[in-house]
Amino acid sequence: FRIVKTPAKLPIEGLAPEKIIAAGEGADYAGMYLADSRTVAGMRHVHIAGLDLLSDTPEGTALLDGILDELVK
Repeated sequence: FRIVKTPAKLPIEGLAPEKIIAAGEGADYAGMYLADSRTVAGMRHVHIAGLDLLSDTPEGTALLDGILDELVK
């Protein structure tokens, strides 16, 4: 929970709900933390909001490392 901040409020234009990997809820909103999508040309996009991946915490480093590993596949 040390890396969890405020997510991007849903819905997000152009991002289909089934592309959301991690979401959360606040008192008056639902939000997206992590999503994955592809453009029409097949390029992969990773959408990250509300996650402090540069916080110098083990969980931030591990998540960032995992995301970068997935992007190079």
